[in-house]
Amino acid sequence: MPQPYRKKILTLAGIDMGPMAVLKRHEPALGIAAVAAAWGNVERSMEFLTLVMLGVDAKIGHAIYSALIGSAAQKAAFNAIAKLKLTGDEQTHLAELLAEFAARGGERNRVVHGVWAALPDVPDGLVLLDMDAHLPTLVAFEAGERTSDDAQEMKGKHLVYKARDFQDVLDRMLTLQNRLFIFGVLIRNRGIIKRAKNNEGDGGSVDGT
Repeated sequence: MPQPYRKKILTLAGIDMGPMAVLKRHEPALGIAAVAAAWGNVERSMEFLTLVMLGVDAKIGHAIYSALIGSAAQKAAFNAIAKLKLTGDEQTHLAELLAEFAARGGERNRVVHGVWAALPDVPDGLVLLDMDAHLPTLVAFEAGERTSDDAQEMKGKHLVYKARDFQDVLDRMLTLQNRLFIFGVLIRNRGIIKRAKNNEGDGGSVDGT
């Protein structure tokens, strides 16, 4: 897991940060790219599960999922659908998957939206700067509430990411992707079997002829 960067960063001017800094650390840079790409696959598996639970065609399901993604209404919508379509055990499993989805999404956001620095004493990694902690100091300086020395020091808990740390994030995402897809397949197959039994009970074939 990422380790704290324990040295004090004394000046903004001495920090090599931003996209060009990331490119100076090839393996970690590839890790950031892989995490960004993997999240798209996680989203597709989540969308597949949504389509299966809704029981609508792909175009309609995609429109509904796209409208909900990233919104506070997403969890409520999933729970409402689950109560109508899933058994108690399946609802519990879905709740676990949604919690995992939120956790992995948080990891993805830190990697993709983070401010990265290439520091000389970390030649094989990148440092994720804690801008959430540091930015208030800069704002206070601009307002005349802090000294220039305060503003120049990078406050916060900075983290060192190496190639293995990005791989760990990637592995967790791929595991979630597979779990979402498998759960979707199980729900879909259950629906197919149920429809087949209903057709048999009506005296018709599986395709309704």
